Amino acid sequence: MANPILTYLKNLFASQRIIGDDKTLKGLAKVDGLLQGLIDEKRVPGLSITVLKDGKRLFEKGYGYADVVDKKHIHPKETIFRVASVSKPIAATALAHMVADGTMTLDTSLYEYVSYFPKKQWDFTIRQLASHTAGIRKYKGKEFALNKPYSIKDSVAIFKDDPLLFEPGTGYEYTSFDWVLLSLAIQDSSGI
Repeated sequence: MANPILTYLKNLFASQRIIGDDKTLKGLAKVDGLLQGLIDEKRVPGLSITVLKDGKRLFEKGYGYADVVDKKHIHPKETIFRVASVSKPIAATALAHMVADGTMTLDTSLYEYVSYFPKKQWDFTIRQLASHTAGIRKYKGKEFALNKPYSIKDSVAIFKDDPLLFEPGTGYEYTSFDWVLLSLAIQDSSGI
């Protein structure tokens, strides 16, 4: 068995010869070690990272497994991850910019932006969707774990035919589906 201190020193000196004094490369090497540590310590089954600077890829690497049962490795350009609620602040940022530049207004009906969404008993606004007061239902059963590659528009099929839970503005129901609709409105308004 190799001496861990000797192995560390060899790796340190090899790293110094390759990286030199480049702070960016030193930082990326440190990140690489930290992320590999998460895998080695079995804290996460897998992850991927891409670091860009001025539009140029500085670092891209997959760690661990996309499928632990079949030992399918993560490939940063191919592996698809569920982003779940991470998409909400992204959509909120886009919405804030669109409101600021006048592309969207908060007190306008969703139907002004997404005319193909089935009409409900009551109308509801972008503001009501963003504040979870539109009356859209939350997940039923294991809908949150469907693990299917839905587009934003396709995912509406899960809840589009359901009635509103309450008249918009009279109640509160936290639901990711509000942000699905907001993302559609943003997408359709921006031409993305």
